[in-house]
Amino acid sequence: NAEYGGNVNFTVELDCMSNCYFEFFVNNALEFRLNRALAVRPYDVIVNLENGTSRLAFVFGKLPPYSFIRDISRAKIYSLMVEGTVEGGAGEIIPCDPGTFSPGSSTECMDCPPGTFSLMGVNNCSLCPENTFANDYGQGDCLPCGHGTYTPPGSTQCSDGDCKFSAIYNGYNLTYDFSALKNDEEMYGPIY
Repeated sequence: NAEYGGNVNFTVELDCMSNCYFEFFVNNALEFRLNRALAVRPYDVIVNLENGTSRLAFVFGKLPPYSFIRDISRAKIYSLMVEGTVEGGAGEIIPCDPGTFSPGSSTECMDCPPGTFSLMGVNNCSLCPENTFANDYGQGDCLPCGHGTYTPPGSTQCSDGDCKFSAIYNGYNLTYDFSALKNDEEMYGPIY
């Protein structure tokens, strides 16, 4: 908490392999945004605070198109100083772990629901992108669907559609129906 006015000073740099952004909020109002396209060097940021208590939030995220390759994209904060406070500055800043979020002015982190994910330190969960899924609470990333399956954004499992596969082989149009695989009671054969 920052009391009786003052300002917040920090230096931030984005180190991203894909499109990403960094945002800084004071009392849920966006005060600073940095996109990867602009992040060719560290940026010094100074934001003035109003008198009273201020809630500070740092948000880092990725922008579409999403990559299924794990990367080490991150925002680096080199320094953080809160000036003009009666009792010496900000309380301890503890970001939420991946797969959790802190809604509104809450001081606790909550698990993201299935079909969503979150990165470290964000205050909301994002829907899993198309053709990915998260089937449990508290996911820090979405899992890709296998070949021949698909999902809309926000899915909790991959769908195999009608379980049919079509291909052209040596000039013949071949269609395979795998519908029986959906129900293991209809499966016959050795089980190892």
